[in-house]
Amino acid sequence: MILEVDDNDAIREIVEAVLTAEGYEVATAADGSAAVELLSRQVAEGGALPELVLLDLTMPGMSGYQTLQKLRALPGGERVPVIFVSALPEEEEREHALAAGGVDYLSKPFQIPRLIELVARHHRPAV
Repeated sequence: MILEVDDNDAIREIVEAVLTAEGYEVATAADGSAAVELLSRQVAEGGALPELVLLDLTMPGMSGYQTLQKLRALPGGERVPVIFVSALPEEEEREHALAAGGVDYLSKPFQIPRLIELVARHHRPAV
């Protein structure tokens, strides 16, 4: 399962539709708090963490970086690849995102083929 976390409804819907059409199972969360709640509940119920997280950097309440810290604190959370997605300028933010533990950075607005390429590159199917 891929978890898409973004406070923009339209982006969440587009990403979910595109990735579902590509054959991926997708869950969504509207912000970092909702994502952490979803993941914590999955872990508590013995479920698996996502195989990939697409994480917006700038969301109300909890930033993408804060959300990543909470994900990493969950059992097995350190192994989940995270692609940061943001409208912040790539040249300024990419290095920081990778240093924080992201595996890649996708600038908004993004091209659908680029989204599909990054997901295919970093998705780690459960065994």
